[in-house]
Amino acid sequence: MSKNDNSNDISLRDMYEGINADANTFEIEKEGETVTCLGTDYQNLLFQIDKFVTEVASTNEPGFSVIHNDGKKPTIEQLPLGKHFKRIRGFLRDYLPDYDCSENVNAFYAACKELCLFEEYPLTGKPLFPYPHRNMVEAELFNSLITLIRTACRSKEFKAKSHTRVYNATRNFRSTKVYVDRLFKRHSRLMVMRIDFGYRVNHVKDLSIGDAQKHLKHLFNNMRNNKLFAPLLGHIWRRECGKEKGLHFHVVLFYDGSLAHKDEYIASQIGEYWNDRITGGKGVYFNCNKDKLNRYKRLGIGMIHHAEVQKREHLLEAVQYLTKKEVLFRPKADGDFRAYGKGNMPNEKTDGPGRPRTVGIPETESDVDAPDTSTNED
Repeated sequence: MSKNDNSNDISLRDMYEGINADANTFEIEKEGETVTCLGTDYQNLLFQIDKFVTEVASTNEPGFSVIHNDGKKPTIEQLPLGKHFKRIRGFLRDYLPDYDCSENVNAFYAACKELCLFEEYPLTGKPLFPYPHRNMVEAELFNSLITLIRTACRSKEFKAKSHTRVYNATRNFRSTKVYVDRLFKRHSRLMVMRIDFGYRVNHVKDLSIGDAQKHLKHLFNNMRNNKLFAPLLGHIWRRECGKEKGLHFHVVLFYDGSLAHKDEYIASQIGEYWNDRITGGKGVYFNCNKDKLNRYKRLGIGMIHHAEVQKREHLLEAVQYLTKKEVLFRPKADGDFRAYGKGNMPNEKTDGPGRPRTVGIPETESDVDAPDTSTNED
């Protein structure tokens, strides 16, 4: 990743907090009011699991030193990794079989499966408690778990998968960065809207992946001839899923800022269009542009002039979040239904006389060397 790519980097903690909020908060109508609810997986421990595995891979020690004395109770000494021992039960409870998590989290759960921690007697969290099927105490079982995780993390297969994930996310970010930069090169200002499209809770279980795919395709196809989308220049989308929330989409729309105004109102109209016309009353939406000045400290939506460097950087942070999620969390592969996509790459346009197109805008390496790409990306 280039220096330009890293300028918008997001911490691992912030990424997991965003993923948690996206997947595990949803809205319902109650007594005429919209109420935000928290799903059963809210505040899951994926971030802590990821950190635990990183720590395991960076050391060579077990979690406990266990000494067996003939006919006596074993004696143990807790080592630095042992502080994670009592967290394992909680980590096991947060297993999400329908999701492809980070390679670290995947390695943790693969090791748990190999030790049959999902099937045999549940862990008590007591280091000296005997684990009958394996003729060892739980502290030794924890050491075995550490060994399996460490071996997996140091394997060529693990490193190759991790590299591929980061490469794909970086490629998507760089390509999308070029996409956004070119839109700004061709237009003096863009009206940017972020809308999340989903489904009412009572319809989630009845909707198939194919239904959601048809709805998204229907929405994008209708954008070509519907007056509501007349000033539309481009779009970015990401597919997500939550246990209660079900399949949903994060969509960023770019309108020609010289032809469109009142982003909050237009985003609401598009949301209602999704609810009523696209999904036949089964849909819900969240208008991120509503009350945006109070909602976001780092505002990257609304009307953005091509010379507003800070707003454009904040917009790219949001774009990077959508692409970087590929590394940490996504629904398991669903045939040809891609997880991420964008509109067709605009052609480059040189500046015309009288319009200082580059005032305040830093040069971007990606604007020069990245190739044109078509809409859908993994």
